[in-house]
Amino acid sequence: MPVKHKEAVEEHLAERYLLGEMAPGDIEQFEQHFFECPECAAAVEEGQGLFANGRELMRTAPRMAEERQRQPLWASLKLWLSTPMGFVPVTACLFLAALAGYQNTVTIPALQRVHEAAQIVPAFQLIAATRGDAPAVTVPRGASSFVLSIDVPPDAQFTLYELGLTSAGRTVFQVKAAAPAAGQPVTILVPAREMTPGAFDLVVSAVGADGQKRERVSVFPFNLQFK
Repeated sequence: MPVKHKEAVEEHLAERYLLGEMAPGDIEQFEQHFFECPECAAAVEEGQGLFANGRELMRTAPRMAEERQRQPLWASLKLWLSTPMGFVPVTACLFLAALAGYQNTVTIPALQRVHEAAQIVPAFQLIAATRGDAPAVTVPRGASSFVLSIDVPPDAQFTLYELGLTSAGRTVFQVKAAAPAAGQPVTILVPAREMTPGAFDLVVSAVGADGQKRERVSVFPFNLQFK
């Protein structure tokens, strides 16, 4: 009895044929049908392709698993990443991990250092020598440095200055500074850990084009204390 297409679809004859679940007589009748039915013929052809791929996968799976076990971790990772469906989520995870690592090891510690530095670096404005007592510069104990700011006399027209901290006639710290913009002070950072309490003079001298000091411009006395 010839097989009709509706019967083949409802009874899943193509699947049964591929799985070998049909009697010899039914196989012959179904083969006659799909030779004449393009839809059933396509179903059988696709099924045969799937079965062939499945058999090949089952044959090669143990060998691939063994090779992956022998491969270094990086090689196995590269093999997995070559699969498009595996690449996208892994890339996103790696990016987030790298971002978190960068924030934890670079960005956040850097911000913490800036915050700490802003808390422990005191700043002082000095005035030029007068007949009065020298001002006190009180630096917190444990501070690594402190800032001194001075106003260069307006009649001093130089492009470079040398600022030296002297105590009892001995220079303990020295640095060069470019001339500031009009109306702006000269500011220097002094290493507190290299200083001891006592009377100091911040001596400002002009520097010539040859790099040598030319003349003293001004002196700013102060008394350094630590508390």
